[in-house]
Amino acid sequence: MLQIPFLSVEGSDLLFIEILEGTFKGLRFLVDTGATRSLVWSEAVADYGEDLYVHEDDCYGAVTGTDGTIINTIIVHARMVLGGKETDVRMHCIQESSMYEQMTKAHGFSVAGIIGMDVIAAQHWIIDVANQCIRCNEVNSNVA
Repeated sequence: MLQIPFLSVEGSDLLFIEILEGTFKGLRFLVDTGATRSLVWSEAVADYGEDLYVHEDDCYGAVTGTDGTIINTIIVHARMVLGGKETDVRMHCIQESSMYEQMTKAHGFSVAGIIGMDVIAAQHWIIDVANQCIRCNEVNSNVA
């Protein structure tokens, strides 16, 4: 079983991972089991435009912001390597610079987005807090 280690963030109980290969190599994401959808901030992926793609029949969406407001999004797809397997990940791209800035300021590093339950469930991840990692099967290249 493959493992994705958590990033150690002093003084925080939140779970972060860093993408080590693929489209978003080097970007850090918050893993949030309370989020139904995964998202990425447009500011974080501005340099990755050529590696992102949009499906014509699945290009607009919406998510609920932290204050309860509906935020319209563009849905982007990226080939990411998560836990050693290449996966087509569907994410809502948000152009909310204040949210991006708040996350970055609060944690002392750039947080590119949130990996929510859509990806966690599709990838069959097991969040292993005791061993500070996400465990995942080595097979399957699911669409998340």
